[in-house]
Amino acid sequence: MTPRALRITVLALLAVPSVAVAQPAPSHSPTRYVTRPGDTCVGIARSVYRDGRMTVLIHRANPFMGPPPHRLRPGTVLTLPPRDAVASAPDATLTAVHNAVELRAPAPPQTPAPAPPAPRPGRPNDPLYRGTRVHTQERSSAEVTFADETQLQLAERTLIVILGETSQRVQRDASARDTVLERGTLTAFLANADRQRGPAPSTAVRTEAARVTFDRGTEARLEVDDRSRATLAVYQGRSQVSAPRQRVPVPRGYGVRAVRGRPIPPPRLLPLAPVWQSRPPALVLTDEPSATLVAEVHAGVATPNARGELPPTPAQWHIEVARDARFGELLADLRGPAQRDRIEVPGVEPGRYFFRVSALDAEGFRGPSSEALQVTVRTVAVRPDPASRARDVVVGAGLFCALDGAPLAETTDAPIAVERRHAHTLRCATSADARDAVERRFDPEPYAPLHLTAALSNADGAARTGTVRVSVRDASNAPVTDATPRFEAVDPALHVGDAVAVEGAPGEWTFPVTWTERPSTTAFRVSVDEVRADTDPLALPDAPPPPPPPPPPPETFVHRLALHVDGLGAAMLSGYQRNDDRSAAEYQFSAPALSWGYGGGVRAGLQIVRPDGGWRGPSLAVEAGAAYVRFPTGASTTLSQSAAAFTTLGAGLRIEPFAGRWRLWADAHANLAFTGSLLRSAFDVGVGIDVPLGARAGLGPFVRYVHLVEPGTTATEEDAKTLLVGLSLTLRAPSPRW
Repeated sequence: MTPRALRITVLALLAVPSVAVAQPAPSHSPTRYVTRPGDTCVGIARSVYRDGRMTVLIHRANPFMGPPPHRLRPGTVLTLPPRDAVASAPDATLTAVHNAVELRAPAPPQTPAPAPPAPRPGRPNDPLYRGTRVHTQERSSAEVTFADETQLQLAERTLIVILGETSQRVQRDASARDTVLERGTLTAFLANADRQRGPAPSTAVRTEAARVTFDRGTEARLEVDDRSRATLAVYQGRSQVSAPRQRVPVPRGYGVRAVRGRPIPPPRLLPLAPVWQSRPPALVLTDEPSATLVAEVHAGVATPNARGELPPTPAQWHIEVARDARFGELLADLRGPAQRDRIEVPGVEPGRYFFRVSALDAEGFRGPSSEALQVTVRTVAVRPDPASRARDVVVGAGLFCALDGAPLAETTDAPIAVERRHAHTLRCATSADARDAVERRFDPEPYAPLHLTAALSNADGAARTGTVRVSVRDASNAPVTDATPRFEAVDPALHVGDAVAVEGAPGEWTFPVTWTERPSTTAFRVSVDEVRADTDPLALPDAPPPPPPPPPPPETFVHRLALHVDGLGAAMLSGYQRNDDRSAAEYQFSAPALSWGYGGGVRAGLQIVRPDGGWRGPSLAVEAGAAYVRFPTGASTTLSQSAAAFTTLGAGLRIEPFAGRWRLWADAHANLAFTGSLLRSAFDVGVGIDVPLGARAGLGPFVRYVHLVEPGTTATEEDAKTLLVGLSLTLRAPSPRW
């Protein structure tokens, strides 16, 4: 460390706050002062209070002037409080703080020297005395304003020490020339000269590599990097860089870099201020949490100056987005290659910002910034109204907006309602003249896919009726209220009645439903315009089981009776009765030539075994009846006509072995046969089919064999064998089991 740097450091640690010499104002009550051409706050403080640092009294008593630096207009009336209002005026004021800024006051002069006080957070309007260290942390910034309204804007990771010389004049008129920049970046904005006192002395900032002096009315940027190199860029006014036995003037538009222990090189031209080729919109409407600012710049037209020098070609763009017009509160501090004209700044949250770009040459010298543009980012929140097909567009207060071509009107925090089924255009601007108006289009929202919820109530399984309630919502889950849905059953076994909207429940409908039989699916199809969807299947109640049949009344004997009436045709099977050979002497007088005949029969039956629950099952019955069969004889016969017929009386069994509607039956009877005057024994067997004609009657064909036994042994005493074929009608008595 050089002896000069060591002396500066010792002064920083040992300096104490100065106490202004009390020069009371002529009066102990506030006075009025009317400004004149050329007046400045520091000039008035010197004239009235004999101390330029007393501008703090003027600023506090006249808040209408706003933040410094002030441009006083002639004729402005100021209130000047008495001097004893402040015991000790600060050398500077911390006028702006962004994020983390630390202040460390100097240690009081004692022997031995105590440890320096611990740092504390800096707050706006904190007074700063000589020896105070101001340190901005990462992503932080600060602004220091001195009594003469000179301002130093400190970038992130910057450390300065406010120091003062020992001369009486410096004690009275503390300024930024008493400041040491140890590391970081500051931008100096120097007030104009005090015309009442003549040109004020230049303002100096000391670094380890050099001493930088700024003239009044200067705007310059000074940076000390981690290698202690001091880089100066002058944008307005002029400055000079001094080192032992060397002083280099730096005019406007030039820069210089000083390295400790080396000669200061000649100033070099700075890159030109970039020119906006495509500006970012003054108003950005977004539906995202943040927006991306997009712009295009170019390096400007480079022309030789009076010395024939050309500005260097930009190597990088330095992009800054800040919340304030002085770019003290940076939101984004980015760098990008200058080969690309398109600049993008992502992640810009809603708010009002200032946007500028500067160029860096290959050596890292930063040129003047482009025109600063004001950009407002506003989130347009779109919220569906759950009670209708509308949606609320929220842009917030402070803009001028209109919907679908209407005149611009200032917005409030109240939402703007738009119908979601139609397209809308929202036009907004930051002022009523609409010079920066932008548009945002809202496309119509479709119904599809429909969201359906169905429930079944008042269901009656016996009557097969019920009521279905369906909630119909669109793709954004808003109730469908601007159209009448159509409801139909997916299965044709379900029948849907007229739908009715549920009062007080938007988008909900009820309709009656009936069914004739159990459907394959119980889902319902809902149609809104051309959009269709099916509900989930519903559970239908089962029909209650039928009541048990009443017990049948007790059966009686009559209930088991049946009557069979037969109509039949007969064929004689015995050779003796059928013979018509007239040449045979043994048959000459006794052969009746019987062949075909007819007859009928009646039998009454009593069931002794019958099926449970009716007559469809095996049964067994006893029968008794009579039959008459007649065979017509030839004309030449001499036999009695009665010999050509027989009658049987007998009893037997009838069985029906199989259950079914068509019942097969078989029977067998033992009989007494009467043929003429003769009495013979006989038997018969039969088989047939009984086709029901109802619960009490049946009809069907049958075949029966009848055998009459002849007791003689001669040739003319052959047994009569007859085959009967016919129809049998069965009549049954009514039965409670049928």
